[in-house]
Amino acid sequence: MIDGAKLLGGLLNGSLNSTLGGMTKGRLPGKAALGMGILGVAIAAFEHFSSQNRDASPPATGRSGSGSSPPPPPPFGGSSPSPPPGSVPPPLVGTDPVLLLRAMISAAHADGSLDDAERRRITAHLERARLSGEERSFLASELETPRPLADIVAAVTTPADAEQVFAVSLLAVEVDSQAERAYLEQLRQALGIEPLKAVEIARSIGC
Repeated sequence: MIDGAKLLGGLLNGSLNSTLGGMTKGRLPGKAALGMGILGVAIAAFEHFSSQNRDASPPATGRSGSGSSPPPPPPFGGSSPSPPPGSVPPPLVGTDPVLLLRAMISAAHADGSLDDAERRRITAHLERARLSGEERSFLASELETPRPLADIVAAVTTPADAEQVFAVSLLAVEVDSQAERAYLEQLRQALGIEPLKAVEIARSIGC
């Protein structure tokens, strides 16, 4: 049986290790030099995905909006201030971990260049999670044939899911190409996330 929580935890653990170890910046395996936001995401993932108690309900999230048009948000990948005191990343609770895993892989393929070296680094991080043969085969298949954005969006059923899918997609890329920026903008629109909410999510995870 596929343990999606373990697979996703392995990816986020890679991000955490890279942050602490000062690894060179890369895609899925980790984003060096991030703020504490990534630590919050990784810790939340391990706390919630390793727990057998899945009774916690996702926090209520509303679509942000007002009567007046908000100012345009800064582009993804640009400089953004630290989140305000008390701000926390959207908790990774209640959302299917396989969906989040697929969202990360899809985002990592946004520029069409997930090369062999990147695959090896991803696999190395996940091997530390002691994957079964079935889980390794599942991951290899997902890496080889990433899900289309439309499939990712179709699997989202709640506003909380939408925010979490968007958050992990941001974590999966460095946003250093136009293709990645375009993918994230298309994803944001398809998920129904308002521009200012997207910026808030990005800031909360240190992106």
